[in-house]
Amino acid sequence: MDENALDFMHLRKETRNHLEIWQEFVTELHNHGGSMPTFPIWAMEFGADYDYEEIAPAYQTMKQLKNKRGKLGKKIVGSTLNECLSHLPVYAVTDKTKKFPKWKIQFIKRNRDFYNQHKEWLDKWIPKIIDFENSHQKFEWNCGEE
Repeated sequence: MDENALDFMHLRKETRNHLEIWQEFVTELHNHGGSMPTFPIWAMEFGADYDYEEIAPAYQTMKQLKNKRGKLGKKIVGSTLNECLSHLPVYAVTDKTKKFPKWKIQFIKRNRDFYNQHKEWLDKWIPKIIDFENSHQKFEWNCGEE
């Protein structure tokens, strides 16, 4: 988003900050030769490696979850299943189906692949969104690249 466009919008300081940081994401992506993907960005999957394809995390055991990486690549730790699940993205534990729908599996896989492709610059950008609310750690659009 053009910085001048933000001047005309009456936004809360926090909202303006979110927009500026996501604009940094778009700028960095283009600066590194990338283009906007055709799927929504779920930054919570950047660095994650918890299992999700065969059985949803909410139906896994502590043993299956521990020592994996959850939201934003942070290690899954805890002495209870709930503590372990708290390290995962909200959408990974609130979905009460035993197996995620195909579209969700595809979005998670694409985001993890995207992260691996752009890890070098994303690892420097991720700390900027760590404290964002869950819904602000997603970047979705409906208008194509332009």
